[in-house]
Amino acid sequence: MLFAGLAEHLAMRDGQAAPAWSASRGLRRFWFPFDTPGARAQALVHAPAALSILNQPGKLIDRAEAALAEVPDLPLADQSLVLAQASLGRTFAGDLAGGEDTAGRALDAADRSGNTAMTVWSNDATKPQVAGSH
Repeated sequence: MLFAGLAEHLAMRDGQAAPAWSASRGLRRFWFPFDTPGARAQALVHAPAALSILNQPGKLIDRAEAALAEVPDLPLADQSLVLAQASLGRTFAGDLAGGEDTAGRALDAADRSGNTAMTVWSNDATKPQVAGSH
């Protein structure tokens, strides 16, 4: 995924089409170079477009659901991060009701985690989906 994303990023930067092989490359689970909620959030927000799953809502939804299913005991703060991203994916894909429902689940997980920073981040990240609900 990293090399495929880098190839896509460099091609995009140079005004070229991405290599065909890069489309079939991807990770089954989210991967972050640093394992803290803040670093993961920063990586999701600031990654170059070719490296960002946020630009591929279908893949984002699938990977978020897979991550939650594969790790049922994922800490609540991490569940909130994954759900907030899935909420954005659903909204960008046109599923507004699904985006709102998933955003509510993200906020609930953040609140139950007791992690104030994640609650604030989830509330901010999901505002378009649940305007005024929290």
